[in-house]
Amino acid sequence: MPRESGDKHVAALKRAGWEINHIEGSHSILIKKGMPVHLSVPVHAGSRVVG
Repeated sequence: MPRESGDKHVAALKRAGWEINHIEGSHSILIKKGMPVHLSVPVHAGSRVVG
């Protein structure tokens, strides 16, 4: 299976209701209201999805 970029994963998660809370180094940290966990998505190459 082909790999997808971290940006594409972040974009898909945002469509599912997750929001970027902050960025730590090369990882986007996402949160979703009502969820007791956060997600850390590595975004190592190229541009980032912001906001």
